Amino acid sequence: INNRPDGEEQGQPGSAELAAAAQANGLEYYHLPVVSGQIGDDDVSAFNALLTQARGPLLAFCRSGTRSTSLWALSEAHHLDPQVLLSTAGEHGYDLSGLAPRLQQRWQQAPLPQAQSASTPTQRYDVVVVGGGAAGCAVTASLFKRNPELRIAVIEPREQHYYQPG
Repeated sequence: INNRPDGEEQGQPGSAELAAAAQANGLEYYHLPVVSGQIGDDDVSAFNALLTQARGPLLAFCRSGTRSTSLWALSEAHHLDPQVLLSTAGEHGYDLSGLAPRLQQRWQQAPLPQAQSASTPTQRYDVVVVGGGAAGCAVTASLFKRNPELRIAVIEPREQHYYQPG
């Protein structure tokens, strides 16, 4: 997902050129130009729609990464605590503290989760990997490399994993 408007910086490749390069390399390309410092609710909705639509690993980029990180955080704020989003962004070098009020507002305005009834369709996967440790991640990566169309779920109760090679 390219979040840079065309012509933002001299020497920057245009979105048509990037789309052609992506296609030549078998990648999907989305252009969602957002002006730095002017992320609106429509931009967040469009970004969220792309996150839902795109399959497989996803790379969102802009000049510095801040716009794309901000769009990600705002699109996730309806179901993730704002402090978790700010902390995660901070761990990767992005200070989104200026977005804290917006993240809090989106968090508070999110609808309460509804209990699923028996008639509610559930998410379906081709493969379910139980365990998100080194082996689970390796198996998942191997399967996905062989068939990128697979819908894979990884079940792991721990929030953090510390890789400890044998």
